[in-house]
Amino acid sequence: MTRIDHDALLAAACEATGLDDFGTTDFEEGLGVLLRSYDQDARLTPLGEKLVWDELIGDLSGRLQVVDYLKREPEIARAELERPIFILGLPRTGTTTLQQIFQQDPESQVLEYWLGVTPQRGGCIEDLGCIFPHDGAQSDLHIGLKRVFDWPGTDNIYTDIATGDLFGHRTR
Repeated sequence: MTRIDHDALLAAACEATGLDDFGTTDFEEGLGVLLRSYDQDARLTPLGEKLVWDELIGDLSGRLQVVDYLKREPEIARAELERPIFILGLPRTGTTTLQQIFQQDPESQVLEYWLGVTPQRGGCIEDLGCIFPHDGAQSDLHIGLKRVFDWPGTDNIYTDIATGDLFGHRTR
């Protein structure tokens, strides 16, 4: 039976980020349901437990970073969004292709992978026409990808992700 300790999970996310403010506690109920389900329903292998643990730490770390960012730059919460489009679908139904089509439109702003992983405002690589971090977020993403995939040649991973050229073909 899998047992992922709630308090240890939160502590690990705090340790990973150096932050300790999760903001409102509205996520706690859903997290509790998820952890109970892992405990009662999932029959995870030791590798599965490790992957779930790492995924949850990443999710909670993202929450800590967003709360911290919104405290430092509260004007973000007041930004007006005009007609957002949400793309939802089951796997292998074309949602990624649809996102890539929208990404071609210079009038649209698509959530870039790296921005979803480490939400923040960053510098800009002008010729890419996107906001792209030039600070610690790069190294955090690089370290994460290197740790997870141990890919050789990940030195330009940020530019590859921003241009959609990660797998040798451009989507921008």
